[in-house]
Amino acid sequence: MGGKQTAVFGQTPMWDMVEWEHLFKPEESALLVIDPQNDILKQEGNMDYYGMWQDSPRTIAAITSLVRGARARKVPVFWFRYVRLANGKDVFPDSLVSARLEMLRTKIPTIFADGSWDIDIVDELKELIEEEDFVIDKHASGCFEGTMLEKYLRQMGVKNLVMSGYLTDFCVANTARAAYDKGYGSILVADACATHNAALHQAAVDMHRWYFGPVITTNKAVSILGG
Repeated sequence: MGGKQTAVFGQTPMWDMVEWEHLFKPEESALLVIDPQNDILKQEGNMDYYGMWQDSPRTIAAITSLVRGARARKVPVFWFRYVRLANGKDVFPDSLVSARLEMLRTKIPTIFADGSWDIDIVDELKELIEEEDFVIDKHASGCFEGTMLEKYLRQMGVKNLVMSGYLTDFCVANTARAAYDKGYGSILVADACATHNAALHQAAVDMHRWYFGPVITTNKAVSILGG
């Protein structure tokens, strides 16, 4: 590769150069809605300190459009909720991995508590859930770890994931990483995702565009779904 080509190649996000749309088939795809929960999206939620409730109507509206677009092409919809294990069984004293959880539970004892209002999906989206949808509780940041997601995807012949939800730089990004390593394509719908900081959101979007898959808008996603 010549020097001039190399310079362009190094400056342009990888997925801005890849011809991918002809490979996308709605019948081989699934929509993931990651952690659209009260604790994240409502002012009364445990994570109100992130302030994401202030912009939640915009992302909720975008996700609503995605779900309706998926329904039009019978694309399966997966809803996820982040739930901590009961009785502190995911906290291991004197271990680095538990330090953050121990601090959170000291400050917010009910955070991610199973059966609480906080972990439930917000009413605006909950009303969209249909019987054929998959609603999956997860106990890790990514949607694959410890869940039946991959088994369902394999059985349905899904190759590509249309991704939305929260937080862009944590649960969404970690799901995209796992999907990439497992051989799934992942398309990030940037305006149907959010995190607590605009700069972190953009950094996660840029990272996805460089490594994991295309980044598109809700309107574009609905278009390629055939809605």
